Amino acid sequence: MFEKVSVVNSLINMYGKCGNLTMAQSLFHQTTQDIATWNSLISCYADSGHPFKALTLFDELISTGLKPNTATLVTLLSACAQIASVEKGRKIHDYIREQGFEYEVSLATGLVDMYAKCGQIDLAKEIFDSMDEKDVVSWNVMISSYGMHGHGKSAINVFQQMEENGARPNDLTFLAVLSACAHAGLVDEAKSLFDKMKEFSIIPTLKHYACMVDLYGRSACKMHNNAEMGIKIAKHAIETDPENDGYYILISDFYSSVEMWKEVEQVRRTMKDRGLMSIGRRDVLVPNDAADESCEQVYEKSNKRFCYKLQTLWEWQWVRFRSEVGPSDVAFEAIIGSRGGL
Repeated sequence: MFEKVSVVNSLINMYGKCGNLTMAQSLFHQTTQDIATWNSLISCYADSGHPFKALTLFDELISTGLKPNTATLVTLLSACAQIASVEKGRKIHDYIREQGFEYEVSLATGLVDMYAKCGQIDLAKEIFDSMDEKDVVSWNVMISSYGMHGHGKSAINVFQQMEENGARPNDLTFLAVLSACAHAGLVDEAKSLFDKMKEFSIIPTLKHYACMVDLYGRSACKMHNNAEMGIKIAKHAIETDPENDGYYILISDFYSSVEMWKEVEQVRRTMKDRGLMSIGRRDVLVPNDAADESCEQVYEKSNKRFCYKLQTLWEWQWVRFRSEVGPSDVAFEAIIGSRGGL
């Protein structure tokens, strides 16, 4: 049994970030658990792409008589957002109200994020508008929320409100609003916002360039000038970092979107000559109702990337989050087999 609980909490966090959940769990059971210990283990599972386990730990925590704190609840809301479960999210929200928690910035922001990713954009906006205090993360989450729902104009309006309130946007703010513009096809607005980054001394990254190239690619079939602008931006991105294979993939994807196959081949040859060829990853589609505990169990045992057959734009957020956590995936055959077919 460890005597220093704070040391164990740090070790649990460390093992969790290293992906060794077995050791994190083992340490958890070898010490006297305070709320920080529970938070450490819950975060380990939530941050490692195991939201169902994180939510199960919440029930176990309540049964011990310990009271969750704001950090616990923010992590649990994130877990609900990962699986787009408004039912589980409402359960956490009800607990927050019943226990009389103050709506600190981080907690209110977590609620906005959760409801938006669960498809409840109006409720997310209602909570956002009720916040007396907002930080840059709060603004970014609301902008991203509108973006994932395809409401580009609303995302821009929130960005403008942010400026009017004296809040300073960061690189993630611009990424969120540019992404929203890309999904909504707002070419002129995106170009203006992209240029505006200079006012805040923000240097565009691969992701910012990707938003712009994606936007011009979507609109290239309507306007030839947009195709030329997309190529220009992609080439400029390569010039800023010629050894970054992401930029080559960016321009290759753009050429593909406008059916410039000769140029696609040229880019791939250039990548091969420079030793920048990336190994592709395989996607797997599963049915819409696969996001439950049985799906999670298969997910944990697989080593492919997760994809999900979805109906609306906001639902893709669940997939996007899972694919960014690591190389894990849900095995298609196992899911279909466990459900008796499609």
